[in-house]
Amino acid sequence: MSELITEEKVVSPSKPPKKKWGFLLVLIALLALISVLGYGYFQLAKNSMTLAKNVSDLQNQVSVQENALTELKNNNEALSKANEKNEITLAQQEKIMDDWGQAQKGNMDKWRVAEAQQVVKLANDELQFTQHIPLALALLKRANEILSDLQDPKLLALRKAVATDIAALETIKTVDITDLYIKLTALDAQYDKLPLSYQPLKPQETSVDAGSPSTTWWRKGLDKTWQTLQKIVIVKYNGKDALPLVLPDEKMFLYQNLHAQMENTLWAVLNGNAKVYRTSLERQQAWIKSYFIPDSEITKTVLQQLQNLQSVDFTPPNLNLSTTLSLFDTYFTNTAANTTQQ
Repeated sequence: MSELITEEKVVSPSKPPKKKWGFLLVLIALLALISVLGYGYFQLAKNSMTLAKNVSDLQNQVSVQENALTELKNNNEALSKANEKNEITLAQQEKIMDDWGQAQKGNMDKWRVAEAQQVVKLANDELQFTQHIPLALALLKRANEILSDLQDPKLLALRKAVATDIAALETIKTVDITDLYIKLTALDAQYDKLPLSYQPLKPQETSVDAGSPSTTWWRKGLDKTWQTLQKIVIVKYNGKDALPLVLPDEKMFLYQNLHAQMENTLWAVLNGNAKVYRTSLERQQAWIKSYFIPDSEITKTVLQQLQNLQSVDFTPPNLNLSTTLSLFDTYFTNTAANTTQQ
């Protein structure tokens, strides 16, 4: 019986141990915990990204609102300035309407004098800013015509001042800047035709009496060597203020320098700088006399044209009509005082 029982124990299937089941349970619980933590981290990261995006959107909205507030502030300042200008314009219009009302009541002389004053102011602006003498002269003649139609004896000083200004402008000789510019440009085109003066340097010739019985052999050799060196190296003294010689290969630079000086002259004409104008023309004349053939016909013609152009004086006159304008102010002040007394 014992043997049978032993065999039955051996044949029966073996059961897993309890430790193995415990390990599996711990592993499953660990995997579940890792999954829960991973899911939680994923949700946390997702929420953080959403929060960061919301913060960025909020900052952008704040920036847009700040820009809108700045633009609104600028618009308010511009509107305030426009209102100030409108108030000034309105005050001027009220003054004009008041003057017009006074004129309609019989004070037309004052209105015409005010018109003449505005014309003289325009003439003064032309003299100060554009130096347009013909236009200023025409405006003064118009003001003189307006004042000539009035019979008020108080206007005699004004009429005399305007006539004096007209006479002063008529005596001024105006220079046609456009014509002067064209002449200088045409002269500049002639510079490339100027013949360059080449001054070859000739060695000094010294005679050696080879047949002199008193000359020793070493003296004859020394003299011959000296003559050979004089043919190779030539030194010439041009004086303290003399300009350097120009080699044939360097003539292009000389012509370019002449054109550059003419550009300075044209700039001076357009900008009304008489000092730069004269200095530039003098420098061009000096270069042409020093570097080009003086007996050439084109050289003589160019020098003569430069001399004629140098005598042109386009300096704008220092004129203003402040004295005449002050007489207008005095007239209106006296008129207003007489009206108040009446």
